[in-house]
Amino acid sequence: MIYTARVLLQLSSDVHRFLAPYLDEQRALLVATADDHPQALAVISDPALRQRLGAVHAEAPTLWSRTPPGVPSAVLNGVL
Repeated sequence: MIYTARVLLQLSSDVHRFLAPYLDEQRALLVATADDHPQALAVISDPALRQRLGAVHAEAPTLWSRTPPGVPSAVLNGVL
C-alpha cells in the first residue's frame, strides 16, 4: 500500500487509473482497523518490530495527501 502510493506519482495514466481504486479500497480497510491496531501492537513482543509496524500504520494515511490530480476524491478526502 505504501509502495503503491509512492510510485503512483510516477505511473502512466492507465496504470494510475488501475491502482488508485486499489488504494482507495486499502485505505477503507486501514481505517476500519484503526481502533484495533494499538491492541494488536501490544501483543507483539519484539520492540523493534512493534515500533516499525506502528510507524508504518501511522505513515500510510499520510500518503494520500501527496497523490496527484486524477486520484479518486475518496482517496484525497481521507476515506483511505
